[in-house]
Amino acid sequence: MKKEISNYFNKLFFKKWIIGICKHNIEDIIRNKLFNPDITWLRSDSFDKFCADPFF
Repeated sequence: MKKEISNYFNKLFFKKWIIGICKHNIEDIIRNKLFNPDITWLRSDSFDKFCADPFF
């Protein structure tokens, strides 16, 4: 029964990740413990297409 309920909710709701790009040095963020960057968000107007995280 628990699995059926879980499957039902998975069909009603979904997770959508949004990718953001910022131009900051990761060492400065870790050292200063401050993260208030200007973020450029990649828009995705489609629910059936996904982008991969471009982190290297």
